[in-house]
Amino acid sequence: THCISSAASDVYKRQGFRQDDALTLLGQITGEQEDDAAKAIVEALGNLPLAVAQVGTCIARSHKRLNYARYLELFTNKKQIWDLESASQPSPAYETSYSVVVNLVIDTIENSDPIFCYVLRIFSYLDGDSIDDALLTKILAHYYKGYESTNIDIIAMKITMQLQENSFICYQKNRNSFSIHRILQMVIRERYKAMSVSYTHLRAHETEADL
Repeated sequence: THCISSAASDVYKRQGFRQDDALTLLGQITGEQEDDAAKAIVEALGNLPLAVAQVGTCIARSHKRLNYARYLELFTNKKQIWDLESASQPSPAYETSYSVVVNLVIDTIENSDPIFCYVLRIFSYLDGDSIDDALLTKILAHYYKGYESTNIDIIAMKITMQLQENSFICYQKNRNSFSIHRILQMVIRERYKAMSVSYTHLRAHETEADL
């Protein structure tokens, strides 16, 4: 876990990679040897550091259930479906590829840890440059009504660690705040749009948490 977190921790600060850089980052996170499937993955992602880090984390956390070849198969299949569904509203290639990456990560987490996705959904509607970390505690207190504050604090630490390990947020400790990439916010909102997760509904939770 420490290896995953430390290798992916500063991807928010990185603007672009060459393929060699992307493959190095992928290998650092997964611990796997570079192969043709790894090259195909980073090429499909346009060497985007954030996407590469999230792919690496997804593979590393699968406990050997995923390797580069299997991930590439899942990615290709999901992207084909995505392309068909969005044919009427085409997006830039990197946005489509990144959407597939994020959705594959959330697919592996959603059923086992719904609170993780609940927090992501709310964060996707906030100011991505600065989200006060105290708000996370308030969101969790609202979700887990009746829990003692000590337990809420422990859950908040776990959620923060999960978000960082999956490169979904950058925690700025000196400012006691999170930042989240705007492209990631857009992808999350799109994912849950079909599930009737409205902006008004999420803002209501945020407002209640502030009370």
